[in-house]
Amino acid sequence: MLLASTGLVTALPLALFGFAAVRTPLTVMGMLQFLLPTIQFVIGYFGLHESVTLGAFGAYCLVWIGAAVFLAAYAVASRRAEAPNRR
Repeated sequence: MLLASTGLVTALPLALFGFAAVRTPLTVMGMLQFLLPTIQFVIGYFGLHESVTLGAFGAYCLVWIGAAVFLAAYAVASRRAEAPNRR
């Protein structure tokens, strides 16, 4: 019985996620998919005092640096696209 119920415990959250993902804009889904692991890291490191190796922390920082570069490039491109409309 326990083994049979694990399928339901696994399938139900996935079905609810699929139901919500179809109705949520892709930009919101993208940010959620990026922020949720960050929130989990912060809770684990600061709240639960989990240990993090220097290599794992360095890799995590590289991911955030990449995200910052991507967001900066997006901001520059959006300002350039709006520049002709301001005149």
